[in-house]
Amino acid sequence: MLVTAPAGSDAGISTDAAATTTVPLRLGAAAVPRPEGVVLASDGLGLVPFGTDALTALDVLTGALGQPVADSGWTDTFSIYGDCPGSRLRAVEWPGFLALFGNADDGYQHRDSGEEHFMTWRLGAFGPDPYMLQTAEGIGVGAGRAEVAEAYPAATFRPATASEPASVLLATSGRLVGAFDEAGVLRSLEAGTRCPIG
Repeated sequence: MLVTAPAGSDAGISTDAAATTTVPLRLGAAAVPRPEGVVLASDGLGLVPFGTDALTALDVLTGALGQPVADSGWTDTFSIYGDCPGSRLRAVEWPGFLALFGNADDGYQHRDSGEEHFMTWRLGAFGPDPYMLQTAEGIGVGAGRAEVAEAYPAATFRPATASEPASVLLATSGRLVGAFDEAGVLRSLEAGTRCPIG
């Protein structure tokens, strides 16, 4: 796959909002399942917390997950990925996994206000998870409702509605949510800054 990214970038990251020239960026295949140090959490992914500057976070994620398969480049915050806060958004995808970077004023204290940073991850929303990523409690996409309840006794379960699937709030601090399919199996997990879809 061949996509374009802002000029003057390393792995496509550019902090120059005025950059308009594009250069080719080749994106390849994913890494092996369950990369070491990548732990699903309400405050990031273990080895890379939310609020980490975009270039550093993307370097760490690429080192752990392999080359991404898609990269939106810096774009408007309203997109197929949702309606995100801030004025700039970058969506980078690996098989079954999405990382969102932006400049939202979202309260992460270990960065400067307005700096482009890692702010959201989604797992399973764009296909199966070949990495078999899990939370510290051993929960990942494919876990059943009973398994989730056992691992997270304080979890808040929400029934399905006409417009939303059944879901669960796993974290008591921060935002770590999962959505179930009709069989009561986790089909996706997400954490970080909320970007409502639809």
